[in-house]
Amino acid sequence: MNNPWLWMAPALLLLVALAAFRLLRRRGGAERPLGEDDRFAPVAALSPAEMALLDYLVRAFPGRPVLFRVPLSRLLTVRRAGSRLGAQQRLAALVVDYVVCNRDGRPVYAFELDAVHGDAGQAEQDAREKHRVLKTAGVRLIRLKRSTRYLPRPDEFRRHLRAAALPAQDTPAAEAADPWQSAERARPTPARGAEPPRDAGDTIPMTVTDLMGLHPAVDDDAEPPPDRG
Repeated sequence: MNNPWLWMAPALLLLVALAAFRLLRRRGGAERPLGEDDRFAPVAALSPAEMALLDYLVRAFPGRPVLFRVPLSRLLTVRRAGSRLGAQQRLAALVVDYVVCNRDGRPVYAFELDAVHGDAGQAEQDAREKHRVLKTAGVRLIRLKRSTRYLPRPDEFRRHLRAAALPAQDTPAAEAADPWQSAERARPTPARGAEPPRDAGDTIPMTVTDLMGLHPAVDDDAEPPPDRG
């Protein structure tokens, strides 16, 4: 029992572990403060196509918040999930290109611009997953495949979107109010003879073609005409 290795071995193992920990921290790039001589240069936060669509949505929804590249964790909260932590982590990983909010800052419409996503197949898969998640919160997802050149006038686009608003999903009565805070109206009855949109079953994200197939809602939020009296 007087063998010195019996007490030296644990001490050596501890020293080796501490040395390995410090080495890994250095290799992992531990945070370092910025230097006084560090300099930076601006880069474009948006591409021309992204800026054009952002400007279009701002004109389509004047006075409403329009956000760019937002993780779903900023827009939604987990109401029910098999794994709450897993659902929260997935929400943080999913990002939508644009979001239009109501005056309370709650999301109402989300948009994906396919033209800025390199992998069409991956964009399709991601859009379907985002649609499935957003639908449970009553947020409509619209896929825009090309530039604003192919979109209708902003005011016409807004009227058709209001006809496509999703109903509130399993929310308490206090939260089931119209998402546009009484400025919007419930979906109107389509015009007789009008064909239903291709995603009438609401199983895939709506496209602009689907959207323009809806009978437009009354634009209650439009600016009133000037009084000429």
